[in-house]
Order: sequence, then C-alpha cells, then structure tokens
Amino acid sequence: MGGFNSYGITQLEYDRWRQLNGKPIRDLVEIENQEVRAIYQMHWQDGDCGRHLSPLDVACLDSAVSFGVPQTKQLLANLPTDPTEAALEVVSRRELLRRSQLRPPLTPGKQLALRDGLRRDRILADLVADLPTQVIPSPMPEAVSPLPTAALSAEQIYSKIKPVTVEVWNSSHQGIASTAAGIILSPDGLILTNHHVVERNPSPSVKLADGRQFRGTVTSFDPELDLALIQLKRVNGLPITPFATSTAQVKVGDRVYAIGSPRGESWKMSSSQVIELNSTCANGTSPLRCIRTPDGFLQPGNSGGPLIDGSGQVIGVNRAVQQSTGEGVSIPIETIQDFLAKRMGPPHLIDPLPRRSRRWF
Repeated sequence: MGGFNSYGITQLEYDRWRQLNGKPIRDLVEIENQEVRAIYQMHWQDGDCGRHLSPLDVACLDSAVSFGVPQTKQLLANLPTDPTEAALEVVSRRELLRRSQLRPPLTPGKQLALRDGLRRDRILADLVADLPTQVIPSPMPEAVSPLPTAALSAEQIYSKIKPVTVEVWNSSHQGIASTAAGIILSPDGLILTNHHVVERNPSPSVKLADGRQFRGTVTSFDPELDLALIQLKRVNGLPITPFATSTAQVKVGDRVYAIGSPRGESWKMSSSQVIELNSTCANGTSPLRCIRTPDGFLQPGNSGGPLIDGSGQVIGVNRAVQQSTGEGVSIPIETIQDFLAKRMGPPHLIDPLPRRSRRWF
C-alpha cells in the first residue's frame, strides 16, 4: 500500500481517488493514462500551481503529487523571486525532507523508497533547469477543464476558438501552396496537427489568426495516430486551446463545430451533428477510434483543426473524409491525450506508413 509508481502516485492515493469517483479499489500497476491525468489535474488545482510561473509551476505540481498539497505549500514558502531559482530551491528542500523522514530502522524498503525519491528529485532538477522561464501563467488549468460549462452561441464559440486555430501552409513539389489547420497547445508556439499534413514538409509555415506568420519545425509525430507537433520559432504569449477532459459528455446528435481553411476560406466555421462516437476508422493497417460526422461537414483545409462541442471546448482533431461516404472522421481527445503524454520523452519519430487508398484533406 505504501509503494508508488513512476508517476509518483502511491497506492494509497490511487485507492482514495478511485473511491472518490465511485470506483472499486485496484492495484496501482493497472492505473490508466486517463486516471494519471485526472489525479495530476486534481493536484494542480488543489495546489494552486497555476499561479506560479514556469518552471516553478512544474515543481509545484510534481511536489503536490509526491508529497501532498499541505507539505507542498511548506516547500513553496519564502522562495526566491526568480522562477527557476525558486524551482531548484524546492528540489533542494525536497531532498532534505526525504532524508529527514527516513527514521530507523532503515529497512530495505525504506532505503529503496529514498533512492527512488532522490532520483525523481534529480530528474525534476534537470527538467526545471532546461525549461524556459515564462512571463505568463502556465496554461494547464485552461488547457484541461475538468468541469462542464454552459452552452455557447455559435458566435461565442467562434470568438473563443478562432484565436487558437492556425493555418499550416505547405507547398507541393509543383510549387502549389495548400492549407491545412492546427491548434495552439502552449504560449511558446507548440502546435498540434495531423501527421499527413506535415509528412512531406518538416518545416511548415504557420499563420496565426492575428495575421502573423512563423516558420515551424516538426518535433514529434505518430503516423498511426495521424498526429504531429510543430514548434514555432521566436514566439511567446499565444493563447492556448481549451481542451475537454474527455468525450464522455458528448452524445450522438450533439451539435459540433469545426474551424479551418476549407477551399481557401481562412478560419471558416462550419457546424453539424455527431452521427457516431465510437466509429472504427483505419489509417493504413491500424484501426482507430474516431468521431464521425455527416457528409459535407469537413472539407479539404479542415485537416488538423479543432472539433468543438457546444460549450466551446475542443473534443478532437479533424482528420479525414471517408472516401466511400464523404463522412468526416475526427480523432477524439482521449487519443490526443495519450499522444501528448508521450511527447515529454525523446522525439517520438516513427517511420511513415506506406500510402494506401485514403482521402486526406
């Protein structure tokens, strides 16, 4: 019961979280990515980590997960004003705290826990030393909203999502320019789009809704999921996409919206209704779960752009049109979360799948 996994979550904490959510207790080794994300989000909010600048916000979150919110508040008291210095000071305090809590008898289990904890502290120290100091609050509370919000008008949804939607420009080998879409993940210009949008162009041009244009670099991609990340150069202070936590609240028949640049019409919004939530759609040989929408809703130029629910939250990324029916398919937020959870490691580069008979945007 006292053990913890690589995420820093203990068995006791996992048991408590599952009980709070009306779920039976189970072994920590069976924890799912969605549960890890929900537990981290809970600590982020309870620890009020969003009020700190990066990288202190990261140290706050990891400390809340590792030590609990009350202990974290003590770790974060009376820190230097510089966020990086403050984060490193938190790491130093964590190491001292771990050693002070190690009381005899020094059993092998206690020694192992101390060693693992100190290793986690060193990893955190390396991470915060590499992270840039932000001049704006961290985006996590907005990026993953755990509470349902009221329905918005189409005009309100457009005003909310247009600023976080971008155009991704590509040129074919004939020199013809084409546009797709993407969505902003971080203030420093991390963009999410489809892999097929950038598979032939590792340095696409990205245009923001305010008219500015930047050169980007593809930093991570997964052809099987058809997702990719683009990092813009020399940009900061961008708005970020308000993601839904899951698609659990979405039902067949619900109205959804898309913003993209279909057929050259920049930042055009269209709307339709969900016709299937758990559709199986294939990318090459890999079956994927997709959200399906009627013929005509998605068109060339929508690829990589947001699928939005009636509350103005992004529930997926638009992906393709099924050739046989003309129906649109979109990648749900759960798949996106799994993809993003892996991006903190080394670049996730996978050899592209061979092209098959598919109709991409």
